[in-house]
Amino acid sequence: YAPLLTGAHAYRATIAAVEQTIAKRVGREMRARRVVLSAWSAGFVGVAAALSNEAGSAADAVILIDGLHAPRNDRAAFEAQLDPFLKYARLAAAGERFMFISHSSIDPPDFASTTESAHYLEERLEGRPEAVRREDAFGLELVWRSSRGNFHVRGYAGNDKADHCAQLALLRDVYRTLGGRWGTP
Repeated sequence: YAPLLTGAHAYRATIAAVEQTIAKRVGREMRARRVVLSAWSAGFVGVAAALSNEAGSAADAVILIDGLHAPRNDRAAFEAQLDPFLKYARLAAAGERFMFISHSSIDPPDFASTTESAHYLEERLEGRPEAVRREDAFGLELVWRSSRGNFHVRGYAGNDKADHCAQLALLRDVYRTLGGRWGTP
């Protein structure tokens, strides 16, 4: 995913392609007013590439659904991989952007889990996840949450493929929240 959004030119070309596709469908010129970068699972790599350039870091919102990882055994690489997300999370916490991250309880053996990665961002923003118990879409069991400004993290129980896939159901509610914030249906 990273090569598709690496560099400002690639990012802008992607936005232009989306605008052209929609314009063709509706029969008139279209321009993106707001840009949301969202990813599930390994797609976070594309979002990282976009956030690593000035054009992409201007996106209005970032949504990561059970997809924020980093190397586990190399602290410098861990921090470097999460740096674009930390910078964006700071903007969201200050109310300048919107960021939503969900994570499962899957603990992969070869790299830092989505839980470890999300908690790192929370800690760097001086936040602390709050333990909760609530059932969300598709029977997902919410066990952790934290919010600071427009930076939101939700942690879910479950440690298998079905739990990972079920998190896609969260997108509808997050997009609805964004629509409400922006005054769009």
